[in-house]
Amino acid sequence: SKVGAMDCHLTLPPALTIFTMAECHPVLMGWLEPGPQEDPHAPVQVDASTLVEVDTAGVQLLVALANALARRGRRLVLNRPGAALQAQCEVLGVHTLLTVQEAQGAAS
Repeated sequence: SKVGAMDCHLTLPPALTIFTMAECHPVLMGWLEPGPQEDPHAPVQVDASTLVEVDTAGVQLLVALANALARRGRRLVLNRPGAALQAQCEVLGVHTLLTVQEAQGAAS
């Protein structure tokens, strides 16, 4: 089943950088706990199109979140990642963060 933007009740902040870490870290890590209506095994669907500014620290936070979710048997799915996020993941070699999204797009 393809996930539309409406299913993403979580959205990334406009900036995930070293300067926004203090405020963003607790918010993103709060996503580890499933909500009362949420399937505790379902992937965590996040709208990534809202993120326009990201640096190494921001990507590292997303990787940490993805790893923490994986330990709980869940997946982080970043939907519609923008150019900035794609570029940072490319630079850092963490394409796995975006692979789920690519798989939903054009079949290779």
